[in-house]
Amino acid sequence: MISYGLYLTFASAICPDSCLPSYLPLAGLAKTLGTDFSEVMIVIAVGAFIAHICEAVTCVYFCKTRFKMQPVTIILWGVNVLIVGIFGKDI
Repeated sequence: MISYGLYLTFASAICPDSCLPSYLPLAGLAKTLGTDFSEVMIVIAVGAFIAHICEAVTCVYFCKTRFKMQPVTIILWGVNVLIVGIFGKDI
């Protein structure tokens, strides 16, 4: 669900006319928002991008320094948080 929301956000900010097929749920809304309110969607997309990068970097930092996890586990946690954010535990 979160990954799909990120896709809709990024696609509506970058290419609302060509990246959002009409058969996808909420694609019409995302296309309208990306077309009519492109500046707002760009700000939201950049904010989401920065938030997910910061979350992933923080996760990797704590996994490495505080919890002293193995490198593979650190990478898996980092990728998970990068893709689905702090709500990854709910999937």
